[in-house]
Amino acid sequence: MAINYAQRINQYGTAAANEINPQYNSKVQILKNTLAQNKLALQQQKTGVNSNYDTQVSDQNLSNNSNKSNYSDILTSRGIGRSSIAATGLAEMDQVNNRYVDRINSGRTDALGNIDANITLDNNNYNNTVATMASDKIATINSRANEMATENDAINYRNSRDAISDARYNSEQATSNSRYADSRADSINEAIAKQNAKMAPQNAIDAYDSLGSLSDKQDYLEKFKEAIITEAGQSTYDKLKADWSKAYAANVKKTPDAYSSWNMQNLK
Repeated sequence: MAINYAQRINQYGTAAANEINPQYNSKVQILKNTLAQNKLALQQQKTGVNSNYDTQVSDQNLSNNSNKSNYSDILTSRGIGRSSIAATGLAEMDQVNNRYVDRINSGRTDALGNIDANITLDNNNYNNTVATMASDKIATINSRANEMATENDAINYRNSRDAISDARYNSEQATSNSRYADSRADSINEAIAKQNAKMAPQNAIDAYDSLGSLSDKQDYLEKFKEAIITEAGQSTYDKLKADWSKAYAANVKKTPDAYSSWNMQNLK
């Protein structure tokens, strides 16, 4: 009974997954490695950015402190180093310095934010790619499972076809062998019959030749006439009779026409 698509996927899904998963896992691992390398590079950028902006803040503070020191020295030389004017001036210089530091740190925040945005983008790209690959993997596994089922169906068909072909061949071969055996048996029987037919006249002739005297040969031809004709044929009997007649004529020195009536009567 044919199985539907869902049954084919269920039956061959594990085998297909075992074939597809290693490829999928390898690709995912490559993506993970790439993501980790990118994140490490971006983290190193953040370290560099912080170091750079820390230097800028430090330089700005040093510059401010240097300016304040010079300002205090000037006011002190004028005798107003501890005056409200000095205090106000130094405070204003700190305010200006703080604004410069804020601007530097604002640049730091923007730079670090861009790096974090790239990290987030890389993470999102990774997650989206892996999700798409996972969906594709399922589709690929299902497709491969269906292919496996189709391949198995083809193998089963070929095996079934070959089995039927083998059975038909074996049947035909058995029939052929049987026919050959029957034909061979018929041929053998025919050959035996022919051989026996050939041997029967020879046996009659051999039996006749084994007798020593003409009288014994005459008795043989008289007593076994019917058997000789039946087994060896009329021509064989006629041949033996002619041979006996010739021998008899030679023995009495007469022609066959002079044979006694008794002899002629019994050898007809």
